[in-house]
Amino acid sequence: MLTSPIVSSLLLATLIMCKPLVREELHTFKPTATTSEDGQSVARQIVLLTDDPDANRIVERLKNDPELEAKLNQIMVTRGRENQVTGIIDGIRDFFFSLPAKLFLWNRSVGSADALDKDAETAVKLALLDGDSLATHISINEYNPKLIWSRTFANDKASFLSKITLGAAQAIVYTVVPKRLVGGDAYFPLADTVVLYSDNMDIALHEAGHAIDFTEKHKAGIGAGIYTLGRVLFPIQLYQEAVATGKAF
Repeated sequence: MLTSPIVSSLLLATLIMCKPLVREELHTFKPTATTSEDGQSVARQIVLLTDDPDANRIVERLKNDPELEAKLNQIMVTRGRENQVTGIIDGIRDFFFSLPAKLFLWNRSVGSADALDKDAETAVKLALLDGDSLATHISINEYNPKLIWSRTFANDKASFLSKITLGAAQAIVYTVVPKRLVGGDAYFPLADTVVLYSDNMDIALHEAGHAIDFTEKHKAGIGAGIYTLGRVLFPIQLYQEAVATGKAF
């Protein structure tokens, strides 16, 4: 989610409610670890089945593609430290700051104190790999302003003007408002970073969907700054959220 929590939450709620129906349909499809007839990867089907003990397609795909693990390791993933102090911070977020989102989505995993598990992390990395977004960074349950600032000014998907304006603004907000405390899963386009504080694969894939969308727009000649600025217009904002949810599916 970039902005407009209400719009993003509605789309995420739709995704979470519909996923069981999609998974049931995919069971009849029985995806393989190769590519489909039109050359598109089946990672979307794979990740939706990862929490089914009888159909762990990620493991199967890793076995069938010996180079896949090396490809996934190209994607940068950082996790916040876990100690007594951070445990208290995560607990406050889980119990207090994430309560409105939990109630709205009726899902306890939103903003939870438990970090995204490794299977879900692999699913997100698969999605980014298939979306040609290997440069995207995944930040899991951490507060790391230094990294956000450095990635903002190293992002080749944004112009220098975008970096010193919108990019700096996003980095300042991230620095001043400790998201590890207040929560809020998001994609920071000027830093090309997916920031996650929920143990929920649906939300994680939605945010990864934003990254893939921005990558595709960059290839089409639309810079991250312009595409981010377009969100001031509600139809464009709604379009971006719908695209991200579509990528998650």
